[in-house]
Amino acid sequence: MKKIIGLAIIATFLNSPAFAGETFVFNQWTLRRNRTEDYDNVDITIYSNNNENYNFSTNKIEIERQGEESLNSFTVHHTGSYVKGSFYEDTRTRIWGTVNTVRNSFIRSQESSAGIR
Repeated sequence: MKKIIGLAIIATFLNSPAFAGETFVFNQWTLRRNRTEDYDNVDITIYSNNNENYNFSTNKIEIERQGEESLNSFTVHHTGSYVKGSFYEDTRTRIWGTVNTVRNSFIRSQESSAGIR
């Protein structure tokens, strides 16, 4: 029994990582790589319409004299126009397909420490 206890005590001293007062250095690198793939199906339909009503008119009066000395000889020109209308547009837009997204990330880190125990 004394031999077993003695071996256990010796094994404890041999397996301890550092004794009091010793220096230590810790250095650890970590490398990580992540890859994510997404496949999304898209099916979108957009409906839109445009409705316009418009009207406008113009009038023009022009007086034309016949010579400079005669005030009674002239011609009157009168013109005009009128426009009225409407415009209607109905649109349907459809977008469909698959969107494939691949994301790659790489992480490299280092942790270092030193000291005396």
